[in-house]
Amino acid sequence: MESARATLTPVLARNPNITSTKVAGNHSKIVRKDFRAIADAVRGLAGT
Repeated sequence: MESARATLTPVLARNPNITSTKVAGNHSKIVRKDFRAIADAVRGLAGT
């Protein structure tokens, strides 16, 4: 995932409205098993 995340660097530099964050879950199963981590990350990005 680190190599995939590295490809985002130019995109993030061009558009300040896009942000990136990491969650503690396993990326291949996070939606099914760790939905709370997604919700927490979204809340963190939203500032709530």
